Amino acid sequence: MGDAELVQHSVSVALKKHAAALEATVEHTTLASLQVTSLQSHAENQPSLVVDQPRVMIMWKPPGWMVTVDNSGGKDDAVPETQIVAEGHVVHQASNIKDWISHVYGAHYSVACDPRVGHGINHRLDINTSGLLLCSKTHDGFFAAQLQLALQRIRKNYICLCHGHFPTPQDQPLLLQGALREPTGEQHGAWRTEVARSGRRACTEICRVAHVMDPNGHTFSLVEINLHTGRRHQIRAHLSHAGHPLVGDTTYTDRYSAWCPRIFLHAYRLGVDVGDGLADARLSLPCDLAQVLERLTPASDDARFVLQQWSLKHWIATGL
Repeated sequence: MGDAELVQHSVSVALKKHAAALEATVEHTTLASLQVTSLQSHAENQPSLVVDQPRVMIMWKPPGWMVTVDNSGGKDDAVPETQIVAEGHVVHQASNIKDWISHVYGAHYSVACDPRVGHGINHRLDINTSGLLLCSKTHDGFFAAQLQLALQRIRKNYICLCHGHFPTPQDQPLLLQGALREPTGEQHGAWRTEVARSGRRACTEICRVAHVMDPNGHTFSLVEINLHTGRRHQIRAHLSHAGHPLVGDTTYTDRYSAWCPRIFLHAYRLGVDVGDGLADARLSLPCDLAQVLERLTPASDDARFVLQQWSLKHWIATGL
């Protein structure tokens, strides 16, 4: 066993001991709070279970749901926890994933009631970003998943729509690697992440680009991304810095597209192995974003193929 493997093994052992100690101190909620029917619901406006394993689970997070934990200070895009923003206006109250997890899973999994480990939530998604979210069912699972995140062994793929003609990767994927500095103050009414030398390392891999046009003939780029690191607003900040802010992202651009109801960013694939076998989930675009694509015209045959792949009809037909 090499030095790196020895260090990883030692860290894993220490985390298991710490997890066991935390598990023993958490009080469970009553069994009556478990809402089993909600786990079987895949309504687009409610969270639901996608992949279930002994120690971790992959959840569907709808847009409009906040992913904050008690030790985060309640900050998410500088919007109060009771509100969400679409097209620059407060539209309705937002729910918090941590409260839903505590209510639904607290009777069975003590980690769901423990704010010290974020109620088992392993990473975050912005309010108006939809997609797959990794959560843990045990303290041991939480620390095992956090270790995988630190080692960059969790697969996180996103699809987004950005303004302009984004360069198409040629023989190899394009990497955006500008260091990111998380917000230290309020700018333009919202918290923003900036590319800065003093920031933390960040890597966004551009895997595939399809160029499309809106009804007015303006060019946009449908971009598939592999996220290597998970900094706050990483995709939004990197693409904005590259001159191609996301459609609907009023925090990073003043460009407005009335035909897009929210930020076009969706976490469509998540894969992780914490020791119980690979948990790998893929999720189609939700209806609101799929309807946006139906309004767009492909700029090439390749783009037409990509649009067809992302249509709901394709996902239903292929069973994905």
